[in-house]
Amino acid sequence: MLKRLLLSGLLFSCASAVHAGILVEFTGATGNEWHYDVSLTPGLFLQKGGDNFFAVYDFNGLQNVAWDPVVGAASDWLPVQSLTGPAPSLIDPQDDPTVPNATVTWLRDENFDPGNNITLLGHLTLTGLLAGPSSPLGCGVGCVPLDFGANTFQPAQPPKIDPTLFGNFSSTVGPSVVPEPSTVGLMVAGLFAVGALVRRRR
Repeated sequence: MLKRLLLSGLLFSCASAVHAGILVEFTGATGNEWHYDVSLTPGLFLQKGGDNFFAVYDFNGLQNVAWDPVVGAASDWLPVQSLTGPAPSLIDPQDDPTVPNATVTWLRDENFDPGNNITLLGHLTLTGLLAGPSSPLGCGVGCVPLDFGANTFQPAQPPKIDPTLFGNFSSTVGPSVVPEPSTVGLMVAGLFAVGALVRRRR
């Protein structure tokens, strides 16, 4: 898992010069609140009235989506929870319709251009049922790869005169599958049985 995170970070660094898009980076968890920094790379922008969003797919046990923007005000964005979609332009992500997604959409009636630097758009907090590690380096059996996708716009490229919708897709990390109540019951019963066996042998 650590190797995958380091490789993803390297790819993001290299891709920033070739329209990587919106990036979602896990920064650590506080209990069952999983925190992410969301950034926009140079060469792309958020267009007013456009289909600008980012989505984190299939977050196990998702209970709440909270968005703390750095760019714009809270009213310029719409965070929602849904079971399906949306999909980035020209990309068909594997999206389990039984596991919730978190989507944040740009609503502001003006463009936002990050210029020549990677720009932090805001902080995303996804509340689940399982606690996460306080640092990305602590990801182990409790973390699984988590896909995200986004739509932004790239400036017009001759001979085109209009900006082009740009979709990107990658992965971060999130909580592993939440055990079913029946599974938890079996685990508890098993622990009691093991404890009883140990006491008998003593």
